[in-house]
Amino acid sequence: MCRAITVNNIIKECNIPHTTAYRKINWMLDKGLLLIDKIEITSDGKKYSLIRSVLKSLLVKYEYDSLIVEAEYDLDAAEKLTERFLSLK
Repeated sequence: MCRAITVNNIIKECNIPHTTAYRKINWMLDKGLLLIDKIEITSDGKKYSLIRSVLKSLLVKYEYDSLIVEAEYDLDAAEKLTERFLSLK
């Protein structure tokens, strides 16, 4: 199971610029590849999101002029998203 992580942690781990990270993360959120697991507020009032992948594994192969992509969903993440969506009033 993958863990939820902040965008700032992704930036530090991948050593990429903030603008690049936010652009790519927002694209993946729009495409449903990531989900917001939790939104937290710090003691000084700043808001940050914990995000996680909806995929457990991703395999990309290039064979004889064809691209093969196999993805396995993380059912725990999908169930969590569904529960949160259905609990909204």
